[in-house]
Amino acid sequence: MVHMYGMDIDKTPHFTMITYGPDDSLRWSSLLFIILIGCLLGPQYFIIAYCGIKTHFALKTEIAHLSAVHRTLQKQFLHALVAQALVPTILYGIPAIPLLIGPFVDIKWSMESGIFMSLLNVYPAIDSVIFMVIVPEYRKIIRGNTCAKKIFSQPPSCVTISM
Repeated sequence: MVHMYGMDIDKTPHFTMITYGPDDSLRWSSLLFIILIGCLLGPQYFIIAYCGIKTHFALKTEIAHLSAVHRTLQKQFLHALVAQALVPTILYGIPAIPLLIGPFVDIKWSMESGIFMSLLNVYPAIDSVIFMVIVPEYRKIIRGNTCAKKIFSQPPSCVTISM
């Protein structure tokens, strides 16, 4: 970085998007990066939406043939899958848009990026928690383990084995 941009690594933010060159010309590689992100994420969200809607309508027609237990289980799994697609989008995808597009529209701000990196590392836990919150059986187990009353058991009786 010192050779190419004249910046000391100790005094430079860890996530830097340089949108304009030294002569105030647009750096096309940075713009291409943003466009490629959109081209990669757009079809993914389209597939998620298409499959989710198709599954919803297929489940509506097939659910009448299932027992009540299987019906609720299928609905829980569908809700869990929808939540697992939406929550990361809301927590990570949408807040990233201003961070990535901001330099192109000349928005200047300085902030610590550690909070964003920490949030990205929390994703696996959030993904699991979503499933645990939506499925009632998991909720019961979690409540049972965290809010359990102490049950005193009787001491075991002596058993003698004779040979």
